[in-house]
Amino acid sequence: MKADVALRDGASIDVVADNGGDVAVNARNIDLLNGSNIFAGIGLDLGFAGAQAGDVEINASGIFTLSDSSFIQSSIFGGALGDGGNVSITGQSVNLLNGSGLGSAVVGQGKSGEVRVQAADTITLAGQNAEGTGSAILSLVGALDGFIGSGEGSNINLQARSLVMTDGAQIGTTNLNAIGDAGDIQINLTDSLFMQGDRTAIQAGTAGEGNGGNVVVTAGNTVDLRGGARFLTITGGTGDAGNVTITAGNSVVFDGVSTDYDFDGFNDRSGINSSVQLGGSNSRRAGAITINTDRFTISNSAGILSNIEAGAIGIGAGVTINADSMQMLNGAQIQSLLRRSEVAADGTSLAAAQGRAGNITINLTGDFIANPFVDNNPNTLGSRSEIFTSAGDGTAGDAGNIALRARNITLQNGSRIVSDTSGTGNSGSVTLQATEQILFDGTFPNPDGNDPFRSGVFSSINRNPDLAPGVPNQRIAGEVNVNANSFVLRRGGSLYANVEQGATGQGGDINITGGSVLIQDGSQIQSILRGEGQNAGARGRTGDVNVTLTGSYTAEGEENNRFSSGILTSVETGTVGDAGNITVQAGSIELRNGARLVTETQGQGNAGRVTIGATDFIRFDGFGRERSGIASSVKPANGDPVGRIAGDVVITRGNFTISNGGAILTNVEAGANGTGGNIVINANNLSMINSAFIQSLLRNAEGETAGATGATGNVDINLTGDFVARGINPLEPDSNEITTSVGRGTSGNAGNISIEARSVRLLDGSRLVTETAGQGNAGAVTITAGTILFDGANLDDPGNAPGGRTPSGISSSVFAALGAQGRRAGDIRINRGAVRVSNSATIFTNV
Repeated sequence: MKADVALRDGASIDVVADNGGDVAVNARNIDLLNGSNIFAGIGLDLGFAGAQAGDVEINASGIFTLSDSSFIQSSIFGGALGDGGNVSITGQSVNLLNGSGLGSAVVGQGKSGEVRVQAADTITLAGQNAEGTGSAILSLVGALDGFIGSGEGSNINLQARSLVMTDGAQIGTTNLNAIGDAGDIQINLTDSLFMQGDRTAIQAGTAGEGNGGNVVVTAGNTVDLRGGARFLTITGGTGDAGNVTITAGNSVVFDGVSTDYDFDGFNDRSGINSSVQLGGSNSRRAGAITINTDRFTISNSAGILSNIEAGAIGIGAGVTINADSMQMLNGAQIQSLLRRSEVAADGTSLAAAQGRAGNITINLTGDFIANPFVDNNPNTLGSRSEIFTSAGDGTAGDAGNIALRARNITLQNGSRIVSDTSGTGNSGSVTLQATEQILFDGTFPNPDGNDPFRSGVFSSINRNPDLAPGVPNQRIAGEVNVNANSFVLRRGGSLYANVEQGATGQGGDINITGGSVLIQDGSQIQSILRGEGQNAGARGRTGDVNVTLTGSYTAEGEENNRFSSGILTSVETGTVGDAGNITVQAGSIELRNGARLVTETQGQGNAGRVTIGATDFIRFDGFGRERSGIASSVKPANGDPVGRIAGDVVITRGNFTISNGGAILTNVEAGANGTGGNIVINANNLSMINSAFIQSLLRNAEGETAGATGATGNVDINLTGDFVARGINPLEPDSNEITTSVGRGTSGNAGNISIEARSVRLLDGSRLVTETAGQGNAGAVTITAGTILFDGANLDDPGNAPGGRTPSGISSSVFAALGAQGRRAGDIRINRGAVRVSNSATIFTNV
């Protein structure tokens, strides 16, 4: 049986020479304790071309222990020439304790040897020495004491059942201001890797002339990083950062931050950081980050970072995650940035980064969930979880793209996916794809007391503070693409693609495809040119919103009597540019209780076009703060711009019902100049029930606000089946109406109304109205149908005179208007069919 071997109390084996010098120890248990050492290598200013330092080989059939600042090292010292030997450790278990270490270094010229550690059971790096230094396995190509190393750094290879690292333990390969590539780190474990604590890290970096090494970890079971433990591949030199590849058969967990984490930086988060930092004037690459596992969890402010930092030029290689399921909990972060300018710790001002941020790609066979809950408990709120790519203030280059594919995708209580730019480049695209459901649900309290943070996807072009106002900078926001069997937004969940205050650019399109969409509780899909506030209004154009579904599109309700559920494209006050179009094609379309499709302009530009169609039915029902339905409008704008257009509203197919206060509106509002959009309905059947409205108006003067000027749109209805308007809503007893109107104090003409159908029935006070009370003409009304019935009246219409009634039928009227002359009521034409007018119904033109 083999005996034990121990070196104690500073004992040393030293075979440093100009060539050769092996050390081999074979025993049962082998201990180096209390500052004991084994040194091999080529000494200071020694060696020659082709010189080969000896190997250090330790074989323990039992336990191998380095403890209390003990070291094993093979080095090429300053001024030396030759190649270093390998350091190989084998044992049942291998322990590096209390600031002990092993490794290799090149400070002269040559290639350092490999560092290999193999354990049948566990490799442990734990504890610190009196100076607070953790245990370590290191490989260095460095510049020390006036000597500049030149050569290739050695690889570090570990094989074991498990690897445990705590208390600031380090495994690292580094080029420290030298010439040559740092070595790779290869770790193969049949069971698990566990890392915990401040400064505990596996890292491969370069600060010299050469590339950083790669980190590859393979574990049969788990990889678990906690309390600020992390993987780092950083370049602060002229070369590229290395890649990080983590493969675990069961799970990967990144949890928590170090005890001194101040939330201003990232390096104290558990997780991975592969970045390009200040150090070289050339363009360099951050390392690619890849995670392969079954279950992946990031929690309690842990995260993954792939950045081009301030002062650096580089390209992000991005983040790729392949797993079954993934959770991001309580402040978890995945980010890929071009960092904005900042001030370094020494007071140096660092310029904003240049280059391109990397992409973030997540491929899951199961479910993705992001929420702010502590320990996944919905009753304990922590911090928002986020995935984002960004080009920060003053940067030159584009943000990366984000792609997330899973069975189900859930973003809860303010958790977000973001791509934006505040630099001269573009924001990236965001693609979400789920075979089952995508859910954006809930908000997160804003500590400033303003509107809460919403769950969802946000793509934006932000103000670039380094560009003077008015300087052309036509940036482009990436598209947002969503595909799912079911897409649900509720309790404030949102999808935004905006051009923000002070910015110039093209908003990205929003494309939604799949089975069904459900929008509730004031949740919105929006594309906006953001209006003036602390900064000037945006300039450019919003993106289009395109929804194509095989099933249903349903939107219902409002949020706190403020926001309508639905889709919005808007050009706000003080902006310059057009609003995008809205298109919805689905099996069915239903807008309820104040839900809307809205396009509007309050700036110097036009509203968009709204086009919808359904293979089955379309229904607008009810109202809240606003009427359910579609609104396209021109509103007052700074500078009183003229000639703006409210986009057309086009219904392409389906059985169409508007009921209980639902409406289609294309208006020019008081104080505005413009043209109302046309309303075109091509459908099977159209029913207007219980106070429904189709209107195109020049809105009346209101107080000190002048009436609108311009023209209303036309209403053109073409049906293969029947048109019926009937019933009165007891909550709002207005008559059903199709109206084109020039209101009091306005100037312009009312549009025409045209209906072609198999039959037309106007009942219970339902009316077709074209009128002028301003300086302009009423429009014409044309009906073409096989049978036409006008019957009954509405006794409860709030517009009735005392004891009066609102009759069913058609009216074209000219009302008194100050200074108006020569105005005309429009013609009324009824073609083809039999006409019946009964029970107080009327057809009249009136001046």
